[in-house]
Amino acid sequence: MSCAPEIVFEAPAMAPAEAASRCGWVGLDLAGRAGLAFPDVGISRTLTLPRAHVEGGLALGDVAAARVAVAVVRSGGDDGYIGVDGEALVPEVQIAEARGAWAPLGLGIGAGLVEDPWVASGDAAWGLRPIAATFGEAAGWMDGSDLGGWVGWSAADRRVTARVDLTTGEGARFRERNEGKDLAATVSVRPAGDGRAVFTLYGRDGSRGLGLARDHRFGLRAGGTVGPLTGMVEGLAAWGVDGDALRQPLGGSASLVARPWGPLLAYVRLDLSTEAPGDATAGTRTLLAGAGVELPVTEAPPLRLTAGYTGTRVGSGVAAIAGAAALQDVDAVFLQLGVSLGTSSP
Repeated sequence: MSCAPEIVFEAPAMAPAEAASRCGWVGLDLAGRAGLAFPDVGISRTLTLPRAHVEGGLALGDVAAARVAVAVVRSGGDDGYIGVDGEALVPEVQIAEARGAWAPLGLGIGAGLVEDPWVASGDAAWGLRPIAATFGEAAGWMDGSDLGGWVGWSAADRRVTARVDLTTGEGARFRERNEGKDLAATVSVRPAGDGRAVFTLYGRDGSRGLGLARDHRFGLRAGGTVGPLTGMVEGLAAWGVDGDALRQPLGGSASLVARPWGPLLAYVRLDLSTEAPGDATAGTRTLLAGAGVELPVTEAPPLRLTAGYTGTRVGSGVAAIAGAAALQDVDAVFLQLGVSLGTSSP
């Protein structure tokens, strides 16, 4: 039994007899990828580290927990040439969170570098974070974590959970740039009381940058599992992106993951977005598809070997260079080996 906190806010899931006991957990999610992109406009044959995430923590029954997550990133970014010791791979703290809970009332509280609930619940619904980030994070509209705190409530049967976050709005990688604070609310409903079907509503009133530019969000998501199929559909609207208050993009994603037999895995996902609804030239389309095996055949298989495809099409109205949309249309194939290991200890 794992004592790690659940996605939205719940305290560590401990049996009543263990309520005063200490528990620790650690999880490692690592993946290496070899890819080929075309057309060849630069370095088309790549060897990359798409996922290197380590998380751990300690809990005292259902009263308190501390959680830390670190990821490996390329210093200077994927396109920059000013980094640490060249452009070395360096650790980046993504979560450093203190949690408390009052179980009789279903209340929880957290503070520090906290995980964004929309991104976290999306990763859980998609289920293949080592393959790709979910739509909002991949599009650059959402940060995975931010400095701040939250309060949450969960019904006794876990059918309804709700959480309110107060954060800086600058994300984990930047210091606060203004006096404004982001206020976000998340509500998740599980009609059956488990993860077979989950509906999530998200809203945020925020600001970003020195100019206090608006940075609002509104999202809806539905996901669930039926037999060997896990599906998700979501929509996300933004008012202001990355300090540009004039941008009002709209987008969404639909995915289907199948585990039809034994170790076999297949997935397909379509991301669509537009900078100007109604303008056919202002859209971006990304298709992800792939298949592979997960070994051994257990509830949480630790080893995944995947062959995949990603194709992106960018409209001429949103190309970085006017009239050069074709240069941003990219097709890529890859082979990825990933390992996910976790353990907990009372």
